[in-house]
Order: sequence, then C-alpha cells, then structure tokens
Amino acid sequence: MITPYIQDPQDKFDYPFDWTTAIGDDTIQTSQFVADSGFTVESDEILDEGHTLVWLSGGTVDKRYAVTNHILTLGGREYSWTIYVLVKEQ
Repeated sequence: MITPYIQDPQDKFDYPFDWTTAIGDDTIQTSQFVADSGFTVESDEILDEGHTLVWLSGGTVDKRYAVTNHILTLGGREYSWTIYVLVKEQ
C-alpha cells in the first residue's frame, strides 16, 4: 500500500509534483488537479517546464483522499499521477 501524505484538517498545504523524469525535455502545456469530494483544491499552477503545484485544504479526520494531477505536454504526451493525503489531527 502507498503511504499517504498526512495533513491536519485545519492546514492549507502545498504539494509539488516533479514531472521531469517522466517528460524529459518536453514541456507541460496544461495541468489539471482533481481531489476526492470533501477535499479542496485551493489553487494550482505550472511552476516551470517540468513541475506543477497544488494547494489543498479541508477534509474529514481519518479519511484518505486521492488527488490526481493530469498533464498534457507540448509534445502530445499525457500523464496522470495520484497522491493520497490522510487527514489527521496533529
């Protein structure tokens, strides 16, 4: 099982995604983040050619949320990467 990230329900926290190994010299053209219902994508951005960032908040204590980043590159490649965030009181 994949070990999830842990976030307090009162936190607003950023999670970077490093796509450089997957895309090589290609460039991210579009990026979309989707989180399970009950977990909020506050904002997201493409940082540079190979990195994206999402800010997350909310959630219910002891619930695990999937957060997926789907990108499209200038070269026509499409990738998705899912992380899991466990909400815990800290």
